Amino acid sequence: MPRLISNSLSNSMPFGSPSMSGAPSKVSASFGDDVSPGIANYASNDNYAPTGISSSSSSSSVRLSCSSPGGRAVHSLSMTTSASSSVWCIETHSLPLVGTVDNDYTGSNNEYDDEKSPSIIRTILPGKVCSALSRYPPIELLCVGVLSPSPSNPASAGGATPDYSSSRNNRNEREAGRHSLPSVCVYTKKDVFLLDISYDATGAAEVEGVVYVQEPYEDILMGNATVNILRIRQAPQKFNGYTTLCPARAMAMLTQYPSTSDYCLCLYHGSVGRSSSSSSSTITMSTKEPTSHYFHMEDLSDPNEQMIDFCFCQSNGLSLLSSLTVAFLKASGEVLFATPIVFHGTVVPSQTVTKTLEFIDGSLKELDQSSATWKQFRAAKRFLIDAFPNTGRENFVTVENNTTANNKPIEALNWTVKLQGPILLPPQFDNDGSEYSSFMPAGSIEPFGEAGELVGLAIGYLDEKVDFAVISPSSFIPRFKYESEEDSYELDNNLTIGHTVNHVDFSGSSGINNVKDIKLIYDPMMDNVVHYLTPNQIISISTNTVKIASNKVRNHGSTNLMGRGVFSPPSRRSDLRAKTIAWNCLDATSFQIKQNPIVGAVISGDVQLGHIMVVRFSNGNMVAINLTETRHLREMENFAGPEQVLAIQDGQTNSISEAEQLVLSSLNETQALTDIVQPLIQDVIEGIGALAQVGGSATAQADVTPDVLAAVIGIQSKCKKGIFIPFMEMKEHVTARREELKEINKTQMLQLKVLKETIANLRQKQLSIKEKTEIMIENSKSLADRSASALQSSKDLLPTITQAEYDYFQELKRLDEKTQMWKSEVDRLSLNVSSINHSSAATPGTFSLSPDDLKNPRQLLTASGMIIENYKTDFASAEENVDRLAAVAGFVRDE
Repeated sequence: MPRLISNSLSNSMPFGSPSMSGAPSKVSASFGDDVSPGIANYASNDNYAPTGISSSSSSSSVRLSCSSPGGRAVHSLSMTTSASSSVWCIETHSLPLVGTVDNDYTGSNNEYDDEKSPSIIRTILPGKVCSALSRYPPIELLCVGVLSPSPSNPASAGGATPDYSSSRNNRNEREAGRHSLPSVCVYTKKDVFLLDISYDATGAAEVEGVVYVQEPYEDILMGNATVNILRIRQAPQKFNGYTTLCPARAMAMLTQYPSTSDYCLCLYHGSVGRSSSSSSSTITMSTKEPTSHYFHMEDLSDPNEQMIDFCFCQSNGLSLLSSLTVAFLKASGEVLFATPIVFHGTVVPSQTVTKTLEFIDGSLKELDQSSATWKQFRAAKRFLIDAFPNTGRENFVTVENNTTANNKPIEALNWTVKLQGPILLPPQFDNDGSEYSSFMPAGSIEPFGEAGELVGLAIGYLDEKVDFAVISPSSFIPRFKYESEEDSYELDNNLTIGHTVNHVDFSGSSGINNVKDIKLIYDPMMDNVVHYLTPNQIISISTNTVKIASNKVRNHGSTNLMGRGVFSPPSRRSDLRAKTIAWNCLDATSFQIKQNPIVGAVISGDVQLGHIMVVRFSNGNMVAINLTETRHLREMENFAGPEQVLAIQDGQTNSISEAEQLVLSSLNETQALTDIVQPLIQDVIEGIGALAQVGGSATAQADVTPDVLAAVIGIQSKCKKGIFIPFMEMKEHVTARREELKEINKTQMLQLKVLKETIANLRQKQLSIKEKTEIMIENSKSLADRSASALQSSKDLLPTITQAEYDYFQELKRLDEKTQMWKSEVDRLSLNVSSINHSSAATPGTFSLSPDDLKNPRQLLTASGMIIENYKTDFASAEENVDRLAAVAGFVRDE
């Protein structure tokens, strides 16, 4: 049975003080009143792969499902195999799922939607996308759409529009019977595809969608073949708990450059509209250049020093600075951060900007102007004023797109961001004081408990452990790389380190589970619940330790923070009792999970649908789980533990034979000898105690008076009744019990004789099995030698290549597909140019073009020529490499 070990920090945490110690507090107390969950352990050492996916593209990812903004639809990535190729598609299921409710409610309340919304929208992806997904396994499917500001879009699958389109365009699409879904993004370690899906509302339950594909990071990923994509996240949105509202399709990508030990956080600021072409393979390009932030790490051979995930921070205190901060997670569990990370076109309430500037102004008045902290706050103020121009006349502030009202570039947005930290260290001590270290690396980081004044983080490990930590938002003052070495050293020393307030271990007693991928799902309807998702189980964890830590900081009375209005007034419920519970919210057997692992799960944030989680398995089946009902059932099971144990014991008793039941009933009905003899012994003791005098033959006859005679007769009567008669009864009971024990002894002797004979037979069989085992071992050695020879022969017959060569050929295939794609575009442009030339040649006279009109074609021709020359050079280099590899392999290429 798995165990739940929950450790919390009991000391106070005065965040915001520069004098705070840099090491995390030792875990000193555990929750004695926590309810231990009954969590089934479904982990296995097998490698999970979705059904029908080949080994070259197999994936154990549990991030292949996402939810639309508003939680009215679930998007899933699935694949079907055929004899020739693999076909990938996006399936969009409207909530509630078909069959989970009695009525035909589809969640559409749009007054413009005259037809019934489809329950399933299936969109087949273009061949180039399918080829990329088959070459490298997909990592994640995420939604990058935003909530619709108006009901113009039916949003039958989510109530969201893919971009800020005008109402006229939405009206035209609606009149044409075509509706749009929120934009989704699917990516591998080498490719990123932004998908805009639309469909015709025909009234059918299942319809087919048309997809428009965009590759927002194509220029960056094509520039370096060694770059690997680690994670992509949607830009902070208000409906996800952040204080900022970023444009639609805006997202951040974390990439790794193994050759230079660099990491890059690349921001895609969203695009304006999409191509009007009806072809599903049309690829439109972004109108904004991505912004890249490079962070150089030391070239360390320790894999625990590698970054694996990132997230945007959330908090109520200094909410703007938290939303502009990115927390990076290392495999060791350390957390670093970088701020400010700003998307162009971000909308922020002006009141939030004003409060942040007031906090910075108050700090500048108290700090020494010669200190590095004062310089940091001054630079942060300059950045916020330039990036978020607040005239005081508007309720919202928009980040300008590289230019101000005077058409001058905003230099502050181009300042190089500095990587800081670590701001959080993994817990170093266990509950008993011994050194703590997780056996498996960290796998995911998510913001947790944004309702508090502190920044809460949940860090999940691959060995079924979750750490809950808090960080002071006052640490997220922006820093840039133009600092001097002295200032950087001083600011690093004054950095406020976060604390791990709770360490939850719900792993089973079998040891470490070989989990390839995990996902932490933050519950949108309960700010104290996070769900730990693996391919074989879903564990829900509820803890209030982050809220308790926030209350402690709020009530600490720190003058340098409370006086500026960073935190809310003290809470009346500051004396909350720490409580952490965990439960398994998925009822499935180990065999079912092993055959069909989980590939995705989402939680609906729509209150009309209820608190539900939709789980998708590798075979395409989907299950809707009522999280509220499941939690209450698990708590009731924990309270009903003794009754369940008794029920199990009764069930085992019913399975035995009737003869054994008769013996057990006779034993239960036989009263113990001590219970029978004890009352008789008590009577004897009372009888002896009642004797007042003792008389006998030694008494003189003259002394025998009537009263003495009466006393002797009375004593004799009492002895008979109180002593002799109970002794006789005890003798009868003991004799009868002795006879019964003799019979039982004879029976046991017979049974012992039978057992001895059985043991002798088993020993003979054991000897026989041992002899056969020795023979089989000898045979197995010869079979192993034959198998090794056959395996070696088969390896010698087949050509082999190294992993580096395989990756290189995969990259060549990718480059070839890109070349073919651009060649098709060039051919199409050539046809257009030829038709224009024919039209101009057929037209009498000449065109008179202005110098400005001639300048644009010249620039286009020059740029096209440079691009073609670059592709020619790359193609020639690739062809030389292929010839060299072919010569080494002994193949002769056809000319």
